[in-house]
Amino acid sequence: MPRQPLASSMWRDFMGYCSFQWISDYTYNGLYDDIPDWVDGVRKPSNGRVAAPSADMLAIYGSILPDTGVAKLTVIERTSFNTVPPLVAGEFAIRLLNSQGQTLANHPFTPNDPEDHAQWTFGQAVPFVAGTAKIQIVQIGTEAVWGEAAVSANVPVVSNVAVVAGTNPVTGTVSVNWTATDADGDELTADIFFSQDGGTTFSPYVLGVSGNSTAVDTNFLGGGSTIFRVIASDGVNMGQSDSAPFTLANKPPTPAIHNPGDGAVVSWGQLINFMGEAMDLQDGTVAADNLAWSNQDGPLGTGAVLAIDDLPVGLNEITLTATNSKGVSASTTITVIVEDNWQLPVADLQVGPNQVGWHVAAGEEALQATVVHLVNIGIGNLTWTASENAEWLTLNQYSGSADTTVTFVANPSGLEADRNYTADVTFAYTDGNGQSKTITIPVSLSIGDVRNNPPHLLKTIRAYLPFIGR
Repeated sequence: MPRQPLASSMWRDFMGYCSFQWISDYTYNGLYDDIPDWVDGVRKPSNGRVAAPSADMLAIYGSILPDTGVAKLTVIERTSFNTVPPLVAGEFAIRLLNSQGQTLANHPFTPNDPEDHAQWTFGQAVPFVAGTAKIQIVQIGTEAVWGEAAVSANVPVVSNVAVVAGTNPVTGTVSVNWTATDADGDELTADIFFSQDGGTTFSPYVLGVSGNSTAVDTNFLGGGSTIFRVIASDGVNMGQSDSAPFTLANKPPTPAIHNPGDGAVVSWGQLINFMGEAMDLQDGTVAADNLAWSNQDGPLGTGAVLAIDDLPVGLNEITLTATNSKGVSASTTITVIVEDNWQLPVADLQVGPNQVGWHVAAGEEALQATVVHLVNIGIGNLTWTASENAEWLTLNQYSGSADTTVTFVANPSGLEADRNYTADVTFAYTDGNGQSKTITIPVSLSIGDVRNNPPHLLKTIRAYLPFIGR
């Protein structure tokens, strides 16, 4: 399908029922880039944010209930942010206090105000200050504390991250183990991330794990050198450690044939558009050049789309084979049945145009003519007869055989002006199956100013009040 711009009045850019099912790349990427980086190195910096790659930051997310004067701190994490969302001074402030209740930092901000106004949300990152023991959400002016959370003094320590696997390269489900301790005795949860670019970026695998181990199904991870990162959190402070690099087995692609459907039936010589693709854990999507089509007789061609019109008669096993950048291949197969029971159409009549009309000035006396074509769209002989039902309308012939033409002639001489005249021309014939048929062509002749004059009433009609005329 070719790409094309769609005006906003024609397109709603979110998933919905029936039409408008898919969000655009532009909006999807915009929303994705606006999600804050909770973990250092998980993503590249987003547009519209100020880079701070080595800052010790507090990421604070929550909501404010303006009707009750309550602020809920949903997520508080101490981390090194790749990006820092800008603070916009407003009615509220994030306040950091030490264990004696003294203010260490005060950061005014503006929460997001949704349309319903019942709950305001916020997500901010502020520099962490050593000695912070409490975080408060304060209403500026009244100094009212709407919500607060305690901060432990010590950061969790993570070590001994290891992958327990029985094969090399690693396959199947393995166990990732680690040691995590906290001098404050806080309960810890762990987020598990993996990297396949040497630790430059990390992607989440599982979040909020309790204990010191988790099972990882490597069948859902691409092959190659891999590192696991474990980030332990006490609710605010976080500590992390990485495993040694290890090798995951390369995975095959997953090919799919989208068109035609399995078991499709076509006629011999009919053009068939084969369409397919292959998703891959290493490459994302297999390149079109690495998609190969074949049937039981051999190769048919390559590409995501392939047009074929010379499949042999009978049952064809169509196979799409995808090969990824690691040289690993996988195939999927459908069947296409090609039939050769061609039946030529029997004799039948087609007439065109399917309506005829003229509009002449008042007082016009010249004959008006239009040529109508009669075509036999099948095989065999076909004869026809014609009739009309108006004195002002004649035909140049009233019977004949297809293929031919018939001239419709209208004579406006002597007809009343400012009127519409209508008639029908009927062609009668017998088709190749012996069935009697008719084709009716409506004909009209308008004389003079028929738009601004009421139609001539040829018979009494019944009207219902109120009657509005224009």
